[in-house]
Amino acid sequence: MSRALLLMQLTDLAIQRDWTLNLGSRNALARVAHLICEITERLQAVGLARDLSLASPFTQSDLAAACGISPVHANRTVQELRRRNLLRWHGKIMTIVDLPGLVRLAGFDPAYLRTRPLADRPPSQCEPVSTAVAVA
Repeated sequence: MSRALLLMQLTDLAIQRDWTLNLGSRNALARVAHLICEITERLQAVGLARDLSLASPFTQSDLAAACGISPVHANRTVQELRRRNLLRWHGKIMTIVDLPGLVRLAGFDPAYLRTRPLADRPPSQCEPVSTAVAVA
């Protein structure tokens, strides 16, 4: 039990360290890309973003607050991600068009999240999701 709690604490510290780096040394475009990569990785780990199309868990104002930028800057940043053909965002559905490109832009390494890579997950978790997840 103590080992499991220690691993949880180490994971939390790794996430905090990565977010300190994210807010302190990345530009707005890389910050937003990093957040989208992290959310996608977390949703993939539980089977909710297997086809890289996910119900957006936040608005652009939420995105701005999480990344330490203004809502106007967040909107321009999302437009830039669209222009680079990395992302589509229609209403509450966000689709990642080019995951490797988004990962490169963000400098994202999912190891700090301690989730299993998609290739290591059981086949039932790797099949595309046929229904959209509703967000309240």
